[in-house]
Amino acid sequence: MSRPAPVALAGLCAAVVVLELLATGLAVALNLPAQFGATGTDAATEFASRGTAISPPPLPLAVLAAAAGLALRRGAATVAGSLAVGIGVLFAIGSLGEATAPATPDVGKAVLVGSGIAGVAIALALVTGGVRAIAKGRRAV
Repeated sequence: MSRPAPVALAGLCAAVVVLELLATGLAVALNLPAQFGATGTDAATEFASRGTAISPPPLPLAVLAAAAGLALRRGAATVAGSLAVGIGVLFAIGSLGEATAPATPDVGKAVLVGSGIAGVAIALALVTGGVRAIAKGRRAV
């Protein structure tokens, strides 16, 4: 038997936050600044506003953490699902932007494309989990 959609969404959001925080640490250690929109030069100083080549900035991660908590509250599945869908769409845009950005001496094309593919997969999981939680929340009303 599968877990209820809101519980599964809480686990997914929490796992994504942990994974992306680890990716941020790795990107700062290896100096992999974001390349989407403008060429970054220092991951350590830019990650708070732009993220890195392999991870988003902190604000979307904070929203995902909030969605994880909300998903476990009775009656909040629709809100949590909506947050997850919104962040998933933003992750997809950012991941595709990184994947198509030109390589630089700091960040090679393989890193950008690999990060883009992984980011889109995470985005699809967030959107799918969010939609499931929204549907479950609406049936409960």
